[in-house]
Amino acid sequence: MIVVACVAGALLGCSEPEPVAADVEHDVIEDAPDPHADARARLLELERAQREQLDFATIPASDQRLGSNPYRVIALPDRRFAGLLRGADQLVVFDEHGAVLHTAATPHDPTDVAARGGELLVVGTGEARVVRYDASTLERLGDVALPNSLAPRAIAATPDVVWVADEGHGQLHRLRPGDGGELEVVERQAYCRGPIALHAEPELLLGNCLLDHRIRVDRIIDGELHPLEGPRHDGPIWSFELGRADAQGVRLLALTGVEDHPLERRDGGFGYIDSFVFIYALRESSVERLTSVNVSELGVVTPKWSQWLDDAQTDPTPTLRLAGYATPELLTLRWANGFDAAPEVARGPGLPGTTDAALLGNNELWAADPLLDRWLHLTAEGASGPAATPDDRSFEERLGEALVFTAAMAPWNPATGKRSRFTCETCHFEGRGDGRVHFTGREFEGRPVHASSKPLLGLFPNRPHFSRALDRTTTKMIDNEFGVANRHSGREPWFALDVDTLPWLAQLPGWPEQGVDGETLRRALLRFLIRWSMPSNPVTRSRDQFEPLEAQGATLFARYCEGCHQARLVADDPSTRVALGPGGDLEPWRRLIFAANAPLIWASDAYAQTGIVPWVHPDGARVPALRRLYLKWPYFTNGGADSLDAVLEGVRLREDFGDSCDHELGPASGAAVGLDNEQRAALLAFMRLL
Repeated sequence: MIVVACVAGALLGCSEPEPVAADVEHDVIEDAPDPHADARARLLELERAQREQLDFATIPASDQRLGSNPYRVIALPDRRFAGLLRGADQLVVFDEHGAVLHTAATPHDPTDVAARGGELLVVGTGEARVVRYDASTLERLGDVALPNSLAPRAIAATPDVVWVADEGHGQLHRLRPGDGGELEVVERQAYCRGPIALHAEPELLLGNCLLDHRIRVDRIIDGELHPLEGPRHDGPIWSFELGRADAQGVRLLALTGVEDHPLERRDGGFGYIDSFVFIYALRESSVERLTSVNVSELGVVTPKWSQWLDDAQTDPTPTLRLAGYATPELLTLRWANGFDAAPEVARGPGLPGTTDAALLGNNELWAADPLLDRWLHLTAEGASGPAATPDDRSFEERLGEALVFTAAMAPWNPATGKRSRFTCETCHFEGRGDGRVHFTGREFEGRPVHASSKPLLGLFPNRPHFSRALDRTTTKMIDNEFGVANRHSGREPWFALDVDTLPWLAQLPGWPEQGVDGETLRRALLRFLIRWSMPSNPVTRSRDQFEPLEAQGATLFARYCEGCHQARLVADDPSTRVALGPGGDLEPWRRLIFAANAPLIWASDAYAQTGIVPWVHPDGARVPALRRLYLKWPYFTNGGADSLDAVLEGVRLREDFGDSCDHELGPASGAAVGLDNEQRAALLAFMRLL
């Protein structure tokens, strides 16, 4: 599993889970012959050549360059379906055979769609608005602005209320029809961290708070939210599904997520990170766990979709269908003997990559598959559907994406005890972080070292990798990660893949009949990581100038912060540092900050020793990147800062030492000098632009 990017502890300390891969290299006997030395040399030469050829100032942002990405799908009347193409900014309506009937442009990066009356409502993380469409024709009916929103992610509707969750600010917007019947925002309130999904009923609201590792459950009484103590886990929850009420009013709540157990890193691998299904009972005033099932053991890894198939009014046997993103099979679990017994298990054919599905008849589904860029028609006979829309990616780039998001990087891993069958996304949802802080398995000066997980996006210009900066090249990091992922598989990390091992690989456009070898796998992952840049920043979208407070923050940043978090295009190349203009003119920074790709790293390859201890390395920790901070939480290596406000509260100015600064936790006291309220506000405004 790749566990790098925005590495750790110094200053703003955005740290990755500390990979034991960087330790494994010390176990190698230097004099032993390396059967893969020539392959490693070729891969390193490829990396060198790519770095020389790329213009890192113009490398495109990753959104809209990894395929059409079908992402959401809902059923409409007359056996029609509405779906979102996240990578193409499109809403589509298609019939039961997959024939497209209508298309319409959406907000950038559309992530959710809801039906309300004869309308469809769409939100996307790239624009702060809700767009309304006629559900029959997709005629655009109007937009509803979401003031002070950053990244609207989820939407749910009842006849009287529409709810929108903003994952960028962790907020919830309530919309109601105004006097003229048009929707308008009537309330905005704090909600949770990383809300990625909502379910709304007139008297109930559920939200998946990915970074909080919980499902928020609110009863709605007289229009007010009254939270219950909902499910809270050690790691992320990827999806939830609420069933109908039984005769006693109890409803079953199914969750899919990582094993509810601390991640273990003590023996050079990854322990206790299998994929699980959890079943809860939702009562009027309480939520109780009934059972859990290790579905990695059953061959389903990182499931993001599930559906209750039973009707509690007529069939008391709870039956849940689910699909994995990292694995092909559909799984049906039936608790015929109650939740104290193991469920009956049935399997059906599918393909990896399912993020959502909608029912067509009793045993058929239309599923969204952004991995293979296809709408999938799933039946008992197999998976079919329209071919992927061609794009400019090479076969190796698509294979590299599959290595990150499926079990192909370690296909033989067991899933018993602490051994886990996992994929990179287990700890990096959609290539980002998951809010987890874990023990790395190491100590520094007798103190355990913890680390928070962070995005994998944008690795290529951000080396050396890991918080200890032990992997100086991406080639070395990739090789190490194959070793860590396969540490407990019983197989060597240099292996070949073919369709006898994973039959679904034949669905990758360009898959060679003879399969691929270990060198090709590593080269494919390298090519994907080169392409997998940071996404564009919704804060700067459609803007090109600093606001006064942001400009003030930029000047403060240049004075106190940029000496470490440098305005570089490539973290380990000082020649790519972008200096301000004469007299501190912000124009050189403005041009790149407001570019669509916003390519500056805001990091360097140096170590820094800060007041955030214990350090991950005797020299401190590698200065981390400050790009797209809305994607990263919590902050500092140990996750000690709960917000960017807390980070800035802990800044210690050292004006007597070259206008530099240090980081601690908590407000300044005594002789310590901290930022004042105006300085913190200005720096926060500027850092949101990065």
